[in-house]
Amino acid sequence: SAPPTLALRVRLLGIFLEGPYRRISMSRLHEPGSGWGLLASRRLQQLRLYRAHLSAAVLGVVLGSILQARLLTPQCPVGAACIFGPPGVQPYVEFAEIAGFWAVYEVQRQLYTVQSPFQHIAVYETNFHGRILTIDTALMLTERDERNYHEMLSHVPLNYLPEARRVLVIGGGDGGTVTQAVRHANLREVVWVEIDEIVVRTSRSTFQ
Repeated sequence: SAPPTLALRVRLLGIFLEGPYRRISMSRLHEPGSGWGLLASRRLQQLRLYRAHLSAAVLGVVLGSILQARLLTPQCPVGAACIFGPPGVQPYVEFAEIAGFWAVYEVQRQLYTVQSPFQHIAVYETNFHGRILTIDTALMLTERDERNYHEMLSHVPLNYLPEARRVLVIGGGDGGTVTQAVRHANLREVVWVEIDEIVVRTSRSTFQ
């Protein structure tokens, strides 16, 4: 048979170099007694077989990983937000705040919980945020960064009002806003209104 054109040579070279078996040499096309079309067909069959074996191996690894994860990792309870660790480790589900998105906190232990006439109050010890205060499962205060927002709530408006003498704080039962407000020497009176005295007592006893 006649030798292939340059375009056909380039096409055959591209076919033989695809996939994981790129060591198929174009020089083998010049084996004595072999037709170009027959040899190219055999090479394509080999390449398809190699690809099938590779696809089966990859699929086996993926399915094995999924099966291992399902068998060894405890399932997250329905309606709970979980952080999954290595296989066999119980996911953290002790406290999850749901406000349009999942916010999950790795909790060491629950320090205090009480149902007041108005709401449910709980204090947890966490690894990263320190102690956190929750009301009706919503996060109110973290020991690690509460100063960041309490300072902004208090100092920004009071620095714009250097002649202020009286301040009214509504809510803020954890005491963070009042603690920052009384730092201003120009104030003579701070009136603090909080509906739930148990929040105030809980914050005083568990947060410094």
